[in-house]
Amino acid sequence: MNKQILNYLVIATVIVSVVFMSSCDSKDDKGNGKEDEVKPREFTVIFNSNGGSTINSQTVKDGEKATKPNNPTRNGFTFDAWYKEVALKNAWNFEKDIVKANMTLYANWKPSNNSNIWTRKADFAGGNRHSAVGFSIGNKGYVGTGSPVSKEFWEYDPASNSWTQKADFAGENRRDAVGFSIGNKGYIGLGAVSGYISREFWEYDPVSNSWTQKANFSGSGITYSVGFSIGNKGYIAGTYSVGSNFWEYDPIINKWTKKADYPQGGVGAVGFSIGNKGYIFSGSNNQYFWEYDPDLDSWTKKADFSGRGRINAVGFSIGNKGYVGTGIVSQGGGNGLGDFWEYDPVSDIWTQKAILPGRWRAIGFSIGNKGYVGTGERIGDWSNPLQDFWEFTP
Repeated sequence: MNKQILNYLVIATVIVSVVFMSSCDSKDDKGNGKEDEVKPREFTVIFNSNGGSTINSQTVKDGEKATKPNNPTRNGFTFDAWYKEVALKNAWNFEKDIVKANMTLYANWKPSNNSNIWTRKADFAGGNRHSAVGFSIGNKGYVGTGSPVSKEFWEYDPASNSWTQKADFAGENRRDAVGFSIGNKGYIGLGAVSGYISREFWEYDPVSNSWTQKANFSGSGITYSVGFSIGNKGYIAGTYSVGSNFWEYDPIINKWTKKADYPQGGVGAVGFSIGNKGYIFSGSNNQYFWEYDPDLDSWTKKADFSGRGRINAVGFSIGNKGYVGTGIVSQGGGNGLGDFWEYDPVSDIWTQKAILPGRWRAIGFSIGNKGYVGTGERIGDWSNPLQDFWEFTP
């Protein structure tokens, strides 16, 4: 009996010791009895947009899901999905996939169906025409003069894709004139009139639908001239020979001022402006391209045009990029070129864009974020100038 009692006492002692030791293990160093807290690991998820806009990385706990970010953007492309590998084989599922390590997801892109394309619009309502003048004022485009000889002047509304005839050009009939806009007014001047080269210069007011003759061009009457505007001033260059006339027009005081000569000669050049700089592609089947700074009154040679040298091309700017295209290599053959090129003044690089049906002696201008090219002619078909009109989405 005493032995049995002794066994019970031993067992009870063991149980009490185990309970006591467990109690000690469950306490922190202050005897509070709290269990140790173990933080889960965290990983970084990097988003490689593959040429698109920047997407911030995320910190995600082990075994949890990454948050789907807003889709990145990329000019000329539509975002598809995020992929697990550079080869873009397996898409990441933000609803199911969990993060187990540091990782990078890669964006996949598909070419956009509504960028870098030409779309045919309503034909020019003034009929077949070449060697005309085109420019824009606000959200409307304007086309007039040219050959067959006409004083008709037309307004294009891209919102309704329609043409409206406006007040006839008030000067003499002409072709190969210069045209541009300054603020809310349009200007047409120079050009070939029957028997001589005109120095007349006219202002168009779309509000009153009226023309006002301004100060004649102060340089000599010149053919093969180009024009553009920068800010509140207009500029005309005679590009026929090296050291040609280059003049600035101030509409406020109605005065022409001689500026630094355009340093490159060339027949059939084209001009446009981007921001506060002017640009001339020299023509004469060469590829020279020059930038004019009105603040310094100086010319700087830029990267040569990347397409073939040509004459009688068209040019315009959309936003911070310039565009040059169409024209002919020579007057001896071919139907006219249709390649179009984009110029980036920041990188000084040319990039080929979508092709337009070939032509030369066409008109071109931009309205908002779209470009427009139309009319012109093809070699060997002198009696049938073109009437078609196209819209470019960059």
